[in-house]
Amino acid sequence: MDQFDIFNREVAGLIRNEPRNARMQVIRRYRDSLGKGADYFDALMGIGNHLGLELVCTEVFKRGRSQGYIPQVILREGNPYNGKAGVHTINQCPHKRMKTLYDYMSRQYVYFLIDIRTLEERVFGE
Repeated sequence: MDQFDIFNREVAGLIRNEPRNARMQVIRRYRDSLGKGADYFDALMGIGNHLGLELVCTEVFKRGRSQGYIPQVILREGNPYNGKAGVHTINQCPHKRMKTLYDYMSRQYVYFLIDIRTLEERVFGE
């Protein structure tokens, strides 16, 4: 199982466990709208792109040696989170393994997106 499989498994589990959460259902509906074969990673990257957000893994160095990766969200001007361009660091503690990074990052990015009150309107224009 690679890091993308882990990402998709975690997001699917969150959505399955919260069937009444309308904003999580926006993520599921968007994934379904992408057609057969689309997964939650594709859906979340598409939603982020649509909203002016980009999920990235940034490698952290200390004294020239890699300490691991931290998950961050790149915010573009006009984004629905705060409207300002910048970087939102999800976690300051570097993850050494990509699988653990994607496991953690997937859940935190979903929580980040569902905090956007206008998510459905911005994704579907409703």
